[in-house]
Amino acid sequence: MNHDVIILLAEDNSGHAKLIKKHLKRAGLNNTIIHFENGSELIQYLMANRAEKCHPEEGQKYFAIMDLKMPVMDGQKTLEYLKKEPKLSAMPVIILSTSDDPKEINQCYLLGCNGYIVKPVISEDFTEFIQNLASYFKIIQIPVIK
Repeated sequence: MNHDVIILLAEDNSGHAKLIKKHLKRAGLNNTIIHFENGSELIQYLMANRAEKCHPEEGQKYFAIMDLKMPVMDGQKTLEYLKKEPKLSAMPVIILSTSDDPKEINQCYLLGCNGYIVKPVISEDFTEFIQNLASYFKIIQIPVIK
């Protein structure tokens, strides 16, 4: 993945967030990773007033990784919002959740997620998963915000 892509990580479990960031870096991704505790924070970052200089710059590339079960605004509601917003709808979104409920998985794909991955709970599996995710990041083409 190009280094100009910013990875937006919405994960309420700080331990999981640290592990994801650590393993992405270890796998060779030196991208900026911005952590949010819930979907509302992620959306606020993307839609902030330009005067606050937090608004995504035109031409910026973003990739989102989101948990489903988060307080304030969960992953499904966040995904639905992002995919309905014209400036953000093309941004790739991967759902990363411990839920393997087929209904939740199907709903996320219907809402427009680009991938749904069930978090492994065993440490070695999680490490391997993050390394595979980093490999995916290196080959995917990310659209720019216009």
